[in-house]
Amino acid sequence: MDLALTFDEEVDVEFNRMKAKHLRWIVFKTNTAQDTVSVESVGERDSTFEAFKDALPKAEPRWAVYETEFVRPDGSSGSKIVLFHYSPDDYYGPLKFFFATAKAKVETHFIGVNKTKQVRS
Repeated sequence: MDLALTFDEEVDVEFNRMKAKHLRWIVFKTNTAQDTVSVESVGERDSTFEAFKDALPKAEPRWAVYETEFVRPDGSSGSKIVLFHYSPDDYYGPLKFFFATAKAKVETHFIGVNKTKQVRS
């Protein structure tokens, strides 16, 4: 199934800001017609993972990207941008199926992200 899903210009602008190390995370939502992805919120570079989790709505699914930093066993540092498919455990509305179906389309839009992780509240 090929979805006619488009991405607001702001999605690419903010994702490029993230890749340039200006943002820590971005949360994305869809419009009511379920044909456009837009930015819901962003976390500045000094934002924490707790702030990222708090930005995810408790009642509806979302997609999000988060840049995590780590130290390798050899002492060098690295970072990866991870795409999250967030779906609250107790949400059973129509967006749950849509977000799951559109996941592949969203993954292909964000070049350079690592494999999707499903997050449950």
